[in-house]
Amino acid sequence: MRPLALLALVLVPLAGCAEGGTEDISASDPTAPPPHALPDDARAEDAPRRDDAPPAPPAPDSGTVDTAVAPETSVSEDTDPPAPPGDTSSAPDTASAPDTITPPDDSSTDSGVSDTGSVSDGVTTGDGSTLPTDGIWSKDKPYYNSASELCDYVNASRKLSSSHERYKGFPWKGAYHSIKTWPISFTHDLSLDTVAQLEADRLAKEGTPVGGSTADSSWRNPIWVSGTNTSSYMVTSQDEPGDWDPTTSFASKAALIESNGSARMGLFYQDPGGGGPVLTRMGCGGALALDGKSKWWVVVLRP
Repeated sequence: MRPLALLALVLVPLAGCAEGGTEDISASDPTAPPPHALPDDARAEDAPRRDDAPPAPPAPDSGTVDTAVAPETSVSEDTDPPAPPGDTSSAPDTASAPDTITPPDDSSTDSGVSDTGSVSDGVTTGDGSTLPTDGIWSKDKPYYNSASELCDYVNASRKLSSSHERYKGFPWKGAYHSIKTWPISFTHDLSLDTVAQLEADRLAKEGTPVGGSTADSSWRNPIWVSGTNTSSYMVTSQDEPGDWDPTTSFASKAALIESNGSARMGLFYQDPGGGGPVLTRMGCGGALALDGKSKWWVVVLRP
């Protein structure tokens, strides 16, 4: 072969390499990464992680109360709270009145000196005189303040309630009825005044009433009733300073008064309606306690 021919054979393949550029090895090597691909560790660094995601919004409030911290009890705004224990009302009690109310002990062992400095040995009203109105009694304006005034008040109260049904039995334990056997007004008997006055004087010294006690409310002074449905009937009461004070709750505590339900049943409406003796005569008495701090009143009824 000629030298020129040999040179051509050598140069032709080299020229083809120069014209084709670099060889694409990806087409022949399937394991090679594609052009511009990131390495595996770089993709792992740049990709967002789950714990980098924003927190999910809280679930909408369902309105339920967390029972772990909810109060055990609640009071509705539309209802009144329960009344405190021992709560008491000022309205009169319509239940049966008790029979065991213990009266204040007026059988004092002191000298009986009143706040005015005078010594009292039990002032009586059997002669029609009135009980003290000065000193601790100066603010009281009672409807009666002597035995005779008490008898007048009893008859006046019975006349006032004459159209009302009568009542038989012990107050709050008997019954109303319409049969009238007792007179509306009793005959004032001076001999019975003596009987009533003796009892009032005894109470002024001893302070222990006879009979069962009854009141129409917890704040009312009681009356004592004895001899129900017998021929010897008696009603007793006790006043204390301020019970008849018109500047306060006037006569709210006074016992022998027409506004007292127990007094109405036991005296002003009282009539056994044939279930007991017909009582027509009345006597009254009153006395100041030895300590001068209470007044005792007594009404006795006889056939």
